[in-house]
Amino acid sequence: MLFVPGRKDLLEKAVAKGFKPDVLVPDMEDSVRPNEKVAARKVIAEILPEMSKKLPSVLLVPRVNSLDTGMHKQYFVSTNLTTIRFCRVD
Repeated sequence: MLFVPGRKDLLEKAVAKGFKPDVLVPDMEDSVRPNEKVAARKVIAEILPEMSKKLPSVLLVPRVNSLDTGMHKQYFVSTNLTTIRFCRVD
């Protein structure tokens, strides 16, 4: 499992380096500053289709903010995801 902060340059670097973990987790939680979370969400939503083509054997599981923040509600409304990872559920 490889966690990568939700920045386009770092996500592209992970793909370019040839990493092929079983699970790649684009992270929007702890690794992203609060003022960058909206941008991270947009970047991840835009880059996921490309990543899934380049890494067909890798399960892509975005990590979103916890339920108590209310920030999870906006994530990936138009993205075809089968799985997301919450950081915690109380």
